[in-house]
Amino acid sequence: MTPSRSATFVQRLSDDDRNALLALGRTRQLARSGHLLREGWQGREVVLITTGWAKIVAVTPAGEEVVLGLRGPGDLVGELAALDETADGRSASVQALTPLRAVVITGDAFVTFLQTHPSASLALLREFISRLREASSRAVRHGTLDVQRHLARLLVELAGRTHDDPTDQVVIDLGLTQADVAGLLSCSLDSVAKALATLRAEGLIITGRRTITIPSTDRLNRFADR
Repeated sequence: MTPSRSATFVQRLSDDDRNALLALGRTRQLARSGHLLREGWQGREVVLITTGWAKIVAVTPAGEEVVLGLRGPGDLVGELAALDETADGRSASVQALTPLRAVVITGDAFVTFLQTHPSASLALLREFISRLREASSRAVRHGTLDVQRHLARLLVELAGRTHDDPTDQVVIDLGLTQADVAGLLSCSLDSVAKALATLRAEGLIITGRRTITIPSTDRLNRFADR
């Protein structure tokens, strides 16, 4: 069975809290590859993605870009800088994978919102817990699964996040490169290329130009769990 889609921050809010938060910001639109935030930037703005997808990217000491995560509709980015007064610039960049619309909120306004909406503060805490669990789960998979099954698990999760009913054929059209996938899986580019070839040979995926089609998420999920 395909895992259920995890709740986003916005989905955790009550209608009143959601409307109050959206009223605090200004709308911004980005084309594919545009930057919401850049690593090293000063400022404490919080960004709430309303449509589209973005990747969180950091640069290693060797100068290589590594994808740390993906964020989509209903997700927050930049909230740590708003809450951590000791932060010296952004720790990562946030770049649009698809055309994207977002609401930008000043750090001070976001902090005041949390102080005056305790249920929203609890929702944010639960969001942090969910991310920690996901990070722990990825670490366990990295240590116990081969790259093929690790990739299959990632694709099943993306199918659940990007589609309301991921039981039928799903097209993941996020513009991810093989290098992006390698960063998400913490493995080499060559390993990702071989894993994609294996899944294609098994008839579990069909790859296009920066798209991946999953004919059956149930089959892919069974492959990941075997």
